[in-house]
Amino acid sequence: MRFSLAQTVQDIPRPIAIDEGGRRVFLVTNEGLTVVDMGQAPLSIGHQGTASPVSGGTIQVRGSGFDANTTVMVDTTSVTASLVDENTIDVTLPMLTSGAHDLNFKRNDGSSVTVQTLILIP
Repeated sequence: MRFSLAQTVQDIPRPIAIDEGGRRVFLVTNEGLTVVDMGQAPLSIGHQGTASPVSGGTIQVRGSGFDANTTVMVDTTSVTASLVDENTIDVTLPMLTSGAHDLNFKRNDGSSVTVQTLILIP
């Protein structure tokens, strides 16, 4: 994502910071502290809380941009997802074969992101 500013970002070691939700960008500029509100954080996946998710289990996924309308599919199957906060969503997996499966997250605004996960059979 790109945006332009009327201010000039200062040439210091750390002129940019992003809040924990990924929604606000803080910049040190020639006019002081400038805050850019992105409206909604971009939909992204950081990591899943379970290193080896099991078929039929629940995994917690951390990222950004989740909301109450975020839908999740495992391969081509729609699954239950529970929003914890804008950075965390719990996903209930269906019964799956052991191996790699795609987790696809989608918001109402059309943005989506897919991550592959390795599922184990308990």
